Amino acid sequence: MGDDSLLNEFFVDTQSHLDGVEVDALGLEKDSASKELIDDVFRRVHSIKGNAGMLGYTSVHECGQEFETFLDGVRDRGVATFEEIERIFNYLDNLKSVVDELRVEKGFGSELAPTAEEVVESADVVDVAGEPETADPAPAPGAPVGDIKPAPAPPPQGGAPQVAPVVKGGKKGSAKAAPEVEPVTYLTFELAGESYGIDIVKIREIISLEAITRVPNTKYYVEGVMNLRDQIIPVFNLKKKLDIAVDDDIGGIEKNIVIVEIGKVATGLKVDEVTGIKALYPSMIASPDSFYGAIPTNYLSGVGHAEEGAIIILNAEDLCDPSETLF
Repeated sequence: MGDDSLLNEFFVDTQSHLDGVEVDALGLEKDSASKELIDDVFRRVHSIKGNAGMLGYTSVHECGQEFETFLDGVRDRGVATFEEIERIFNYLDNLKSVVDELRVEKGFGSELAPTAEEVVESADVVDVAGEPETADPAPAPGAPVGDIKPAPAPPPQGGAPQVAPVVKGGKKGSAKAAPEVEPVTYLTFELAGESYGIDIVKIREIISLEAITRVPNTKYYVEGVMNLRDQIIPVFNLKKKLDIAVDDDIGGIEKNIVIVEIGKVATGLKVDEVTGIKALYPSMIASPDSFYGAIPTNYLSGVGHAEEGAIIILNAEDLCDPSETLF
């Protein structure tokens, strides 16, 4: 994937998450104790931050990190106060501004990709006679196919066109419809010549292979432990964990450690090489039952089908279960 294509994918995915945070924040004004909404805001901000960090966009990463740290406290209590909801909107505005600055810097224009309501507006152009004029907009270069919205249905005979209310300027106070289907972003990496992915929400960071201290009497797939900023975490040999038979000619040499965080418990996974990020729609992911490889299916979430080929999607919760005994 070329740099421009990857950058475009980052902006499209980021815009989707920014729109989703706004929708969730509006929902919290009506139900401030909704754990689902609070978790979704956190997930989206974490995804933006993680994607930016992997691509080296420091300004977006730092802004997302500050936003995420604030959300940690809200998640712990499971309810957002009025003042905290106001701060969510403020953090969101700041994050939008930083992303927009990055777009200008990278030559992608001074505005973010069209939001969901702008797509609706552009499709619902009404002529003098009151009949909607619809057109099928061409997708932006590199945009996922699922981002194209169908033209709205014509109004009942004799009635005026029905257009959903939209929000102007991204401010709170008006209803806004969320996209019906959204892609999930995965961190992709290689193991023994095959492509794998893990939901980026579960990824804390990626580091180059570092010194690992062996620990006796651990399970066969535990490579040892490492010191990650004064935190001692276990490191798994992912090929052994997944029972991948390694051919010396194609086995690959581990270059990266992917830090997965489940329930605030971190685990390192040795991988041959991190290859990037990929957004996949549910329709692009087949059930684990369709996989006939040697990998235990209890560690799989599905098999993604992308232009570059198949991506074996791993279930991070089962792979790095904090309750698992490693000795």
